[in-house]
Amino acid sequence: MPKHSKETRFIFVGTAAFLIQFLLTWFFLSIGLRAAFSVGGAFTVAFIVAYLAHKYWTFSSSVPHHRALPKYFAVQMLALSFGALIAELFANFLLFPNGLTAIAATVGSALISFYLSSRWVFTK
Repeated sequence: MPKHSKETRFIFVGTAAFLIQFLLTWFFLSIGLRAAFSVGGAFTVAFIVAYLAHKYWTFSSSVPHHRALPKYFAVQMLALSFGALIAELFANFLLFPNGLTAIAATVGSALISFYLSSRWVFTK
């Protein structure tokens, strides 16, 4: 099996986490779970899967969970906030179309997440 770069593994894990969250949200809604619980449950599962995949595969980290997990959570909240800020800027001030706004917000938050995960969360 070929060895992939950290960036490639990061994109793969992020895409898988997105699909897990999307499909679980859809499933939970389809069985009648309330929307907030559907999203919360799906997000929690996707977050755990992404964290473990990044720790053990993307970054091959030996940092203990009690140190890495809180940092990973903080980074994800920062990435979310940064993506929301980019979206607000692009949509409401620069008046970009929705598609470009979504791309900018997604790429911006992913870059923050990758940089901080590789330099702070999963390193000793």
